[in-house]
Amino acid sequence: MATLPGGTATSPNVRGHFDVLWTDAEHPARPQLALRLAGAELELDNMTGCAAALDVAEAGGLGGTPDLLRIRSAMARQTGDWVVMRNAAEAWLQLEPADPDARSALAMALGQEGYYRRAAEIYRPVVDSDPTNAEHWAALGRLILGTRQIPEAKAAFERALDVDPDCAEATFGLARVYTFLGQTEAAEEMCRRTLAVDPANLEAYGQLCEVSGGTLSDAELARLTEETAREGQAADRLAIGLFALGDAHHRRKQREDAFDAWRRANETKQLQHNGARASAYDRGEQERRTAWLSDVFAHENAGGNTGQGAGPVPVFIVGMPRSGTTLIEAAISAHEEAVAGGELSAIPFIFEEFMRWAQETGWSGGEIPEHKLEDWRRRYLGQFREFGLEGARYVTDKQPSNFLAVGLIRRLFPDAPIIHIRRKPIETAFSIYRRNFSRMWPFAHDLGDIAHYYAQHSQLCRHWETSLPDRFTMIQYETLVGEFEPTLRHVLARAGMSWSRNCLEFYQQDRAVMTFSAVQVRKPPSPDHLDSTTPYSAFLRGFDDAV
Repeated sequence: MATLPGGTATSPNVRGHFDVLWTDAEHPARPQLALRLAGAELELDNMTGCAAALDVAEAGGLGGTPDLLRIRSAMARQTGDWVVMRNAAEAWLQLEPADPDARSALAMALGQEGYYRRAAEIYRPVVDSDPTNAEHWAALGRLILGTRQIPEAKAAFERALDVDPDCAEATFGLARVYTFLGQTEAAEEMCRRTLAVDPANLEAYGQLCEVSGGTLSDAELARLTEETAREGQAADRLAIGLFALGDAHHRRKQREDAFDAWRRANETKQLQHNGARASAYDRGEQERRTAWLSDVFAHENAGGNTGQGAGPVPVFIVGMPRSGTTLIEAAISAHEEAVAGGELSAIPFIFEEFMRWAQETGWSGGEIPEHKLEDWRRRYLGQFREFGLEGARYVTDKQPSNFLAVGLIRRLFPDAPIIHIRRKPIETAFSIYRRNFSRMWPFAHDLGDIAHYYAQHSQLCRHWETSLPDRFTMIQYETLVGEFEPTLRHVLARAGMSWSRNCLEFYQQDRAVMTFSAVQVRKPPSPDHLDSTTPYSAFLRGFDDAV
């Protein structure tokens, strides 16, 4: 029986004449055979075998060749490792700039990492070279949608359907567009149109459950169950299907089946993120970061760097994911002088750069060089131009992870209000556990990790509330829902904004919402979701003690 280096058995039907690969290390054809084996293992969904064979091919001198990079990119696509996919595709495209597959692979990896504008620019020549290809138009539409240019994305999807009315990628793209625009009936129609063409499309099932509250027919549920049990699914798509399956069972009050599906979904996410059904969240590192930030930003009201300059005032809304950040943003951004920025991405990147700078320079508090602040400030405000947010006096930023950067935000934008919304821990955790969170949130796939992260988040936010009493405002989600107008009046006053009745009727505003809460914020605040955990108490036992 042939084995890979390290003792891993190869797939039975690709052994045979590949035995020379392992028995004769000096054979001149060994690298080429290894590359062929890697391709065969990829086809058989044996990622371990594929990776080992690629390593042999690279060691034999084929590293950096187009064929090897093609397979490495495809393998990374299967495992959801977008950094590896980007690096491989980038090198592949440099070698073969006219290869549309290389360009497509790089665009996909960049899009998965959130670099949608660059991805769309890289991908557009593929569309231009073959404008009668519906799949190309649909792929471009998906990338454009990531840049928040919804009319342009919608036009690309419609162009795809002009070419091919049965293009499932285009109908699914329109389902997402209609979801963001609050047109749920049209979104459901497009999801089911997608499934009529491609009954195995797990993303369409995920979107359908999102807009329908998990309402699937018996036939749809049976097919979704079948597809999520099928071997060889890419990890990212399988996770989407499993989260949808959980929602469908939840809708039918099939609690055990629902929780089991969500558990499997989260195990799949762990596998996607770090190659093992184990947490990628580092509790010790999170504790060290919390302690360090509390120490170096101990007395922020005492002064430090100041000066924002001209332009819109950011209104930062922080909190745990699924804690109500979208609800409070929707209300504030309905104000005549405000516009919703959504989950802007700049601060997390700037914060990580700040942390590296602090480590390299030994910074432990006090002044931050103004040239550093000015560069970070300029990059942050550049988002307003990129996303067309410059016309308003206030721009909301509801990136939840910004709670880590409150001390830095105070230095960058001393006049910016910061609103912290907090929700009951077990409700927050359960809502997170049921959602398909990205690699950015490694704690999101284990209830124990969620409890730990929540506790660290609370500890740091209590510090900000104490050290920034003038700019840091804490509200409770349950109070906001139950006493909406007085709580909202308090928040607006603390933010330096006048009262506007539009804020009470935020759900009537005609704007796109591109978060998990896109459907919920089309309705008035309701106590219906204040207790979602009681039916699942048997599965959540002990959580409150861990927070």
